[in-house]
Amino acid sequence: MRASVLACVSGGADSVALLRLLLELREELGVVLSLVHFNHKLRGKDSEKDETFVAALAEKHGLTLHLGRGDVGKKARREKANLEDAARRARYAFFEN
Repeated sequence: MRASVLACVSGGADSVALLRLLLELREELGVVLSLVHFNHKLRGKDSEKDETFVAALAEKHGLTLHLGRGDVGKKARREKANLEDAARRARYAFFEN
């Protein structure tokens, strides 16, 4: 039985580099790789472009994509919370599911 690895990919250079490394090593490591992306909806069209880019990466490499979205700015205002903290909690809640 192969272990499952969920790679959290934002679309930025660091997470894409990690994905490329995992793709290269997945056979050697004996893992089944899937992608996870959470769109915080904080940067308008740029957030949508990141989501589209990550979806294209998943399709290109035949990987399952687990996609979540949330209006984190609205959540932070409603909860009177720090934006970064609200984003982290929303992302982690999605990842746990």
